[in-house]
Parts: sequence; C-alpha cells; structure tokens
Amino acid sequence: MSGIIVTSYYRHLTGGEIKFEEQIKFYHEYWENARKKELQIIQEEFSSYHTGDTVLFNYTYGFVSKSQEEKYDNDICMSKGVITAKNEVEYFIKVKLVDGCDRRGIISYDNEGALVYNKSTGKMEKPKKRVIIRMKAGEESWFNYKDWEAKD
Repeated sequence: MSGIIVTSYYRHLTGGEIKFEEQIKFYHEYWENARKKELQIIQEEFSSYHTGDTVLFNYTYGFVSKSQEEKYDNDICMSKGVITAKNEVEYFIKVKLVDGCDRRGIISYDNEGALVYNKSTGKMEKPKKRVIIRMKAGEESWFNYKDWEAKD
C-alpha cells in the first residue's frame, strides 16, 4: 500500500497519470508471485527431509547449558535426531532425539518473545508465564523443519 501511495504522490507532483487500478494490479501480482516463490522454496527444502534421515539440531531456542553451547561452538558435539514422520501440509517433521550433547537434552520450545492472542482484550500479548520445554534423548516431538538441518 505504501508503494501505491508514494508512486501516486510522485505522479501527482510530476503531473503524471496516477493509474490507480494499474498500480493495484501490479502490486497484487508482485506479492502473489513472491508468495508462490516462497512456497516453492519451502517445498523444495522440505522435500529433502525423509523419514529415517539423521538430522542435526539448530538450537533455535538456545542451549540447556554452557557446556552444550561450548561443545557446539567447538564442533565437539552436534545434537542429532532421526526423522520419524512428516507433516506435508504444515512442513513439520517429527524427530526422535538420539543425542543432545547434554544429559538434560535440548530446548525444543521457549515462548520468550512470543505473542499470544488474548480473547478478553482482543489483542496479541506476551504470555503471562515463560514456558521452556526440554527434550531428552529417546523422546520424540514435532518441529518446524527449519529447526533441524539434514546431515551431510
């Protein structure tokens, strides 16, 4: 919308035709193509994940300990899992943790910085309580595929 406003204002200042409908069509097509390209990239990336594959954790929510972080930083240990299922609609993978590089496992979820919808106020708000979920070796959980990377 801001692009249409700026372009229209520029055309107004320079005496050009605003061509409002043409601008709307251009930006509609632009964003539709961008969404299609983004979906295509996601589908291509997701298609490289297969049930039974070993994957490495990306530590999206941080580390359970300083020791785990140091092992990761020094390439001593990478948390590993095995894909046990795939959700082709939402691009999620179910992973069984094989090694978390720490007896406490990995942090599989942390709502810090998240916003949740409050029905009574009708607004997005910070959760009242911080929730951190850990996952230990042998346990399974669903993840966004981007939380893990395919092992070479």
